[in-house]
Amino acid sequence: MAVTDTGAGMEMANVSTPDTGTKAKVREELSKTIPGAVFRPKRLPLGRKADGLMAYHDFDAVSDDGTVAVLIDEDRWLSGDGERNAGRVSALYQKVYFLSLTTAITKLLVLTDRDTYLGFGRESDGRLPEDVKLWHMPVPEEPGILWLSP
Repeated sequence: MAVTDTGAGMEMANVSTPDTGTKAKVREELSKTIPGAVFRPKRLPLGRKADGLMAYHDFDAVSDDGTVAVLIDEDRWLSGDGERNAGRVSALYQKVYFLSLTTAITKLLVLTDRDTYLGFGRESDGRLPEDVKLWHMPVPEEPGILWLSP
């Protein structure tokens, strides 16, 4: 994704290029799951920095009315050698943290890999903010595309 400097001390993601990957498919599925909602990637404010300017984070899917914010993770739970990947766990907690800072009413961490959903669900049980929800959303296969899972 290209990034454009707005000249106002803030960079904006260039989301005008077609997005046909996994995250686009998840956005499409979210629109079917939450009636009336249309999802697009969007930069949301998180809070004020020490200099008084806003800090932002790029979210994978935000409803047009801003009430739903989503981060999508498509990585596998286990590392290449079959062990639990501690870096994977840290990255997921980071996504939860960014979700917790938004003012959206509904905050979703969507995991496309079933083992990641189950593993992180066990790992994070009782450790997530109440307003951040984990969702498992496998991406439908298309002819000619092979979705790998362990």
